[in-house]
Amino acid sequence: MSKSIWQCAGFCAIVLATWVAPQSARAQFTVHSGYDLFSAVDATINGNSFVGLPIGSYNFGDGSVRIGNTDTIVQRLSDVTVSGVGGTGTTNLLLPAVQLVSASAINGHYEYFTLDPSQRSTGTMTINFGSPSGGTFNSFFDVFFDIHVDSLTGTVIQNGELQLSGSNALWGRTPPSGAVQIPGVNTMLNGQDTSTDFWPTVGNASTPEPATTCLALAGVALAMRRRRSRRS
Repeated sequence: MSKSIWQCAGFCAIVLATWVAPQSARAQFTVHSGYDLFSAVDATINGNSFVGLPIGSYNFGDGSVRIGNTDTIVQRLSDVTVSGVGGTGTTNLLLPAVQLVSASAINGHYEYFTLDPSQRSTGTMTINFGSPSGGTFNSFFDVFFDIHVDSLTGTVIQNGELQLSGSNALWGRTPPSGAVQIPGVNTMLNGQDTSTDFWPTVGNASTPEPATTCLALAGVALAMRRRRSRRS
């Protein structure tokens, strides 16, 4: 009887081991759809320096909320799920809002950078899972913009297309210290914890405003192709 019990125990251990190993190998990791809130400085447009102009508040669907010093909002439109460490996946992006202002007067006037409301500014992001808790990402944006004079709603003196790209930027699951956190928007995206969150390691908006910040979109290289101009 004792021998039979030990034989059964050994057999069960083998079965359990062969079941657990494939299950672990098939572990899935996910970044849920959501938003990234950025604060930018030192963007160069037309050879002039522009800095972030805080949006103040934004409605993500459940009413307007304060968003610290955010001047750039990026929306990841779909979940990204991979079958294990080393996997990559891609999501489409939408750029709902950007506000910048020239660092100094240009020809006697401050200029304001906003999105062109007549065209959607979109992009893609490829996320690499170097571990269950983070990795790197590559992004590309096609941004259609207006430049206003004297105010955010002033006369449009130029509109055009701005292409942004970045590669091998780092991301993790943990919100940086001081970052703007809005449950269901950019944190606790699964409704329970941060295990499916996505946090770029630089450029995140904060509250209160920091003395210095990094270029939004994680240090992308800017390349502008002017589409049309109405500068007076």
